[in-house]
Amino acid sequence: MLAAPLGPKRTLALDPGFRTGCKVACLDEQGNLLNYTTIYPHPPQSRVLESAEIIQDLVAKYKIQAIAIGNGTASRETDDFIRKAVAPLSSPLRGEAYVAEVPPLEGFRRLWIFSS
Repeated sequence: MLAAPLGPKRTLALDPGFRTGCKVACLDEQGNLLNYTTIYPHPPQSRVLESAEIIQDLVAKYKIQAIAIGNGTASRETDDFIRKAVAPLSSPLRGEAYVAEVPPLEGFRRLWIFSS
């Protein structure tokens, strides 16, 4: 019942937000916290480039295999932002990043998975 729905994968989880920013947590395969930060890709701060660099650095540093985005306020905008931020990370060596719709997982808008 408490098993990870994707199995053991390194995950970057985002809790979207406008004014207070998007909370970002990196988790290892067992769900242990590796890193926690806040990015501000949306108005009023609109620090898009800085936020994209942070996401790209975290994905590379922690060898992230999946990205989960919450379905609350700013989830659509965060989904668009992540789509653009992870595009440079797809390569023939790493595999493609693709979107998996996850209706059975309550509370999530999207789940990005890096295939190898």
